[in-house]
Order: sequence, then structure tokens, then C-alpha cells
Amino acid sequence: MSTILQRVRVLGIALGLLFLASLSLCANAQSVPRSKTLIIAQNFDPQTLWPNGTTASTNLNAGAAIVEPLFWINPANNKMEGVLATSYTMVSPTVHRIELRKGVKFTNGEAMNADAVVHTLNVFIDKVVTPAYSIYAGSMEKFEKVDDYTVLIHTKGPYPAIRLAFNQV
Repeated sequence: MSTILQRVRVLGIALGLLFLASLSLCANAQSVPRSKTLIIAQNFDPQTLWPNGTTASTNLNAGAAIVEPLFWINPANNKMEGVLATSYTMVSPTVHRIELRKGVKFTNGEAMNADAVVHTLNVFIDKVVTPAYSIYAGSMEKFEKVDDYTVLIHTKGPYPAIRLAFNQV
């Protein structure tokens, strides 16, 4: 047999063995219990797991897997849909009403309610604590708890971009 054919044959066997080994690894990876495993594939580690710490994509990727927003934009229909909130109503050009989903708890067992959302929104627009997102602070006037599952957001003037901000909180 010629030297070239021998090399091709050896290369083919080596590739075949490598393929079989990779199948074995995939089978083992699939057998790992996933209920408590979070896997994020990206080229850099996040700088922090606090989602408001920076706008770097590595943080946004990790944060999006850890923290849920009030709303999200469904890519299938380009419409805003509730995640932690059930509805959004524009009461006036400067007042926005958000109804929250009942029965949601944080990992520490505390209820996700209007108090938590008002606190989170205040942190989100705090220029000292969250400088990366403080651009939203200039338009916000105050956040008001109506009841345990209703929040009013008051803006200083009409603020059409508020729907985009809901996807970040």
C-alpha cells in the first residue's frame, strides 16, 4: 500500500475514534442532572452577576439567565408580553400602571410584590448605584405602590421609551 493511502487510512481511523469519543462525552454530558445546572456559553466570564452592574454583553447574557424582567418583547410577534407582570396600562402620558404576577417568589422565599418592584426600580435609576442605566433616571419622577400587586410609574413628561425600559428591569 502506498504511503499516502496508509496516511489517509490512519487519519480516517483517528477521526473515527475522535468522533466516537465525542459521542461518549455528549452522552455523559446529557446524563448530568440539569435541574440545578446553569450553562452559559460565551467567550468571556461576566464581570459581575449583578445584572445592573454593567451593560457589557457578558453580563447581560448571564443576567438574563438569572433575573427575569417585568416584560419582554416576543420576537415571534414583536409584542410586549408579561413575564413578572401581567399587564401594562398607560393611565396618562405620565402615569403607567403595572399589574404584577401573583405567587412569584425570590430564591430566598420572599414574595415578588409591589414593594420589591418599587425598590428595584429605585435602585435601577440610582445614578450612584447603577450608573450604567441611570439614563432612565432623568425621565422618572417616582414609583408608587398602589397595592401588593400594582405599581404606578410616574414620569416627568411623556416617555415613549418606557416600554423598552420594562424589558431591562
